[in-house]
Amino acid sequence: MQVLQGVLGEYFKADTNAVNGGYPVLQWQPGDVVEATLTGIHIAKAPTRTEYTEGESFDAAGMVVMAVYSDGNEKEISDYTIENGEALTAGMTSVTVKSGDFTAEQPVTVTKKDVKAEYTLTMPADKTVNAGEAVAVPVTLSHTGDEATFHAADMIFTYDADKLEYTGISDTTNYIVDAATAGKVHVQAYGEAKNLGEAFTLNFTVKTTATGAATVTATSAKIDKSANAVAKDAPEAKLLDAETVLTIKATHSVTLPNIFEGKTTVEDGADYTFSKTDKDESHYEYTNVKATVNDENVAVIDNGDGTYTVKNVTGDLTVTGKRTAKQYPITVDGNAKGCIRVADTVPYGTDYDFTAEELETDKYDYTLTMTINGKPYTPEFDDSYVSFMNTYFYTIKGDAITGNIHITFTQTEKGGAETTTVNFTGSGAADVTGGNPQTATTGANFTFTVNEDAKYNYTVKLGDEVLTGTNGSYTIPGAKVVSGTITVTVEKTVSTQGVKVQKYVKLENQQSVWLVTVEADPGANNVYTYGGERMFKTTKYGTNGTYAYLVIAPTLSVEDAAAQLSITAGEAAGMVSYGGDVNGSGVVDINDAQLVYDMYNAHYASFSDVAMYKFLCADIADDTPEGSTLLNVSDAVAVISKINQQ
Repeated sequence: MQVLQGVLGEYFKADTNAVNGGYPVLQWQPGDVVEATLTGIHIAKAPTRTEYTEGESFDAAGMVVMAVYSDGNEKEISDYTIENGEALTAGMTSVTVKSGDFTAEQPVTVTKKDVKAEYTLTMPADKTVNAGEAVAVPVTLSHTGDEATFHAADMIFTYDADKLEYTGISDTTNYIVDAATAGKVHVQAYGEAKNLGEAFTLNFTVKTTATGAATVTATSAKIDKSANAVAKDAPEAKLLDAETVLTIKATHSVTLPNIFEGKTTVEDGADYTFSKTDKDESHYEYTNVKATVNDENVAVIDNGDGTYTVKNVTGDLTVTGKRTAKQYPITVDGNAKGCIRVADTVPYGTDYDFTAEELETDKYDYTLTMTINGKPYTPEFDDSYVSFMNTYFYTIKGDAITGNIHITFTQTEKGGAETTTVNFTGSGAADVTGGNPQTATTGANFTFTVNEDAKYNYTVKLGDEVLTGTNGSYTIPGAKVVSGTITVTVEKTVSTQGVKVQKYVKLENQQSVWLVTVEADPGANNVYTYGGERMFKTTKYGTNGTYAYLVIAPTLSVEDAAAQLSITAGEAAGMVSYGGDVNGSGVVDINDAQLVYDMYNAHYASFSDVAMYKFLCADIADDTPEGSTLLNVSDAVAVISKINQQ
């Protein structure tokens, strides 16, 4: 056949398709079967769904895709892919269908998702903390739309009560908190608009025994604007990140004897510093200071400033040491020194009792004077046993034993010398040690001591002459100790140390209401006055009882206030009450809250409109936000709380 084909020439070809019995066929005859090839694709039928919202994925259900071949035939195919059909974006007009190297476009419509604007709450990121450490957990409030403020909120948080102790909220002015149930904090707010952002901080202390992890979780939140309060409930806020995990570092316990002070725990691997309880080296000697970590001895570094440091603590730390009070000698002289019974030395810090014995009080008058470290000191004196024991008892207070003690004990034969009665009068007379009146030897120097309180200024006079004292000790020259009776006037006035001035309410026209307080005792049956007017008694602004008065002025310094203070016989103008009945009606109600609101918003500019006593009763809340006057919105909130507790 090949020979025949060769003879016939190029116009013939092999009969590969067996159409001519194997003999050569003309070139145009189908000697070979040629396979059709893919030349394109097209979408014969659109899918059932062509409209989408952003974020959705393309659905090919119902779509028919046809393949087009080189021989003109078409065939439905299913082995195609969708190139951009996931997470459709707004504005897309088609998706691409692909098979092999060929593509076709399927028109689609993708619209923007209608996002509902809402308030959100976010807890802070997880953090690592130490056992015993104070931890702040800030709470952030936001809005997905264009709101910048909110008015009302109701939020509930939970925490691991076995590892954390709730200690308070950073903003007590705008938020009301109920944390009575361990493990739960209920926070509410209402009133004026509050800015979104970091709204407040929940404060906790990690328990010293805590380990592992602890969580603080926002379980629910409702937040709204005041405009919606008329007819709508506050909607649920979206919790974007509802949980904060606190990973607690390993810590070790610290055991200190009472002669040292410092923290009760130390972080693993950290240095630990502790200090002497009394750093005054003139009174105590500290010796044999040692430490162990897990019962192994470790080095203790003396820092030379009353503190010690143990480096790199890796276990439970125990500190030991010895503190020895310094001893000071006692010397005695005087013509009756043989009656005094004292030790050779006495230690600082411990009350020391001694006696004067074998006294002949029927024949002699006895006088004891004392100096400690060269300064006059009057010991406590008890003569109640002299009638049957012939003994006087004396006590030197331990904190007064700060140097060498010298005692002079003298006896004077009764009737042998003329005496003068010394009367003490004035607002500071009660501060004279040794009682009132006292007896002096006529014509001899007479020394007495005033127990001067640093909160007062003292003026001591003999007649019109001002006496000058040293550390409270005053001496009247013998020439002025005349027979009969002499009178010493001791007046005390308040020093600036006991006086405090705080802005109470800011008024208009650059005026303010100022609170003047005095934390000091005016003496029995006495009262402080301001500008001649009796002050009010209060328990709020000090630990030892305080007197209060309000002054309206542009400014008021402590010095100017102290100059207006004096002490006089009588009672306080009244006792300030903080029970919430500000207007004095006898009932705590919303009008009391309104009155407080009007006060701190400067609706009243004189005490003729509203009495000073009512202004003082309005400062109910225990704390004052930084930068605020004493009277502020928290006091109105406190009234609301008292109403709700009824």
